[in-house]
Amino acid sequence: MSMKPLLLILPLMCLFTLNLSGQRLPFFMPEDVESTTLNVKCYCSPGVEYKSRSRGLELSFTRNTSADLRAEDGSNLSFPFSSRSINYYKFSLRYPVINKDNLKIIAGIIYKPEQFRFRSIGSEFSPVFAKLNEVNLKSSGFEAIIVKPINEKIYTTFRVRSIFNGDYNGLINFDSRFAVYNFSAAIGFKTSKWREWAIGLNYSDSFRRSILLPFLIYNHTFNEKWGIESVLPALLNVRYNVSPKTILLTGLRFASSSYSLRLDDGISNEIFALNHSEIKFTVNVEQKLSSWFWVDFALGYQYNFNTDFEAQLDANDSFQVRPKSSPFFKIGIFLSPPDDFLK
Repeated sequence: MSMKPLLLILPLMCLFTLNLSGQRLPFFMPEDVESTTLNVKCYCSPGVEYKSRSRGLELSFTRNTSADLRAEDGSNLSFPFSSRSINYYKFSLRYPVINKDNLKIIAGIIYKPEQFRFRSIGSEFSPVFAKLNEVNLKSSGFEAIIVKPINEKIYTTFRVRSIFNGDYNGLINFDSRFAVYNFSAAIGFKTSKWREWAIGLNYSDSFRRSILLPFLIYNHTFNEKWGIESVLPALLNVRYNVSPKTILLTGLRFASSSYSLRLDDGISNEIFALNHSEIKFTVNVEQKLSSWFWVDFALGYQYNFNTDFEAQLDANDSFQVRPKSSPFFKIGIFLSPPDDFLK
């Protein structure tokens, strides 16, 4: 099959990147933009031939290499400030509660700690960064995904998610200070086993604000080797199926997170919403180990937007810093049901 569709997609990817990178901050920054990637592929009929693997259980580790922080105006924070690394851990589990031809219901749990590690801390806002250096920021919660086919070509999907983001102890804390509630709904059109598209809305209500965003899913397999997978405006990947056991994905993803962080140093007692957003350019390999087990390895470059500390009690204390963009790597393992099992 002709490569013309792929060649048409690549300029779109470049245009999308330029538009985002030209902004000081994205025009939207919900607490979990990746939640718009309504993953209906796990144990579900939606999806295209040769798609990337669905994931039931996933364990992964991501590390960003050292990157200096700079003040909002572009100057260095006082010396010595921070070279840093950020470590991300992820545990997620999705399990089919109902798996019928006319109805799919999947329950899921999520646990994602994030660690900021500073080599040195300067005088500006030092209590905030000292606290950030001591704690693990956590994102934990639950979700339910519902897929309801209308006929052989049209389906609807819904997802309800409750996530709690912040500096709490333990695995999860249900305090409203950390709460992020999310609802996504989409209608999908599977025009053939090679192509599908869907339109939907994603609503998020959090300790920061409420926001409603549209999104578009478009998946197209051109032939047994090439395809694209996208959830716009958050994700765009070009896929190359090296073999039935090896899948190569390359593209970009917009991601953002917000955490509630309390500063209590005996002098002040402030609550900040720590917000950060980034575009990740990634080359990702999914490699099959056995019938159910796959490994996931990725290398990439993360373009960071400003990170802001938004004071929840006193707006005058809010401030921004700019993390230097940096490379990252990811290693993980996940369970993916064999194709014949899904059928």
